[in-house]
Amino acid sequence: MNLSRVFIRRIMYAGIAVIIVGMYPLLHFANGDSLVIVAALAGFSVSAANVVAGYFTIVYGLGKPARLFATVVLASMVVRMFAILALVLVFVSVLGLPVFSLVVSLFTGYIVFMVVEIQLLVKSAGNKSPV
Repeated sequence: MNLSRVFIRRIMYAGIAVIIVGMYPLLHFANGDSLVIVAALAGFSVSAANVVAGYFTIVYGLGKPARLFATVVLASMVVRMFAILALVLVFVSVLGLPVFSLVVSLFTGYIVFMVVEIQLLVKSAGNKSPV
């Protein structure tokens, strides 16, 4: 099976698991405020898009010379960090989403998705198979 499909499937499973586990605390914390739920979903979606973009950047860079690989990956990280910053600023200042639920969901998604990404990249590197 294509490793990219495996990655997308694992990201989806991890996302569904986090949403199921986080549903009760989120609904309890939201206390009827729909903006809290929207902020949590927005932060989680941004972290999912970030890890998918990062994964495909790494896949693109593999097989390239080390200097080009490092340049591609680091440039991608900088671009993605500024994109996340811009989105957070828009979400908070323009849309008025609650900061706490936005940031908590962004960090939670980031940590969960990075664990999945690192596991898959280490596994594929251990198999010496191309990603």
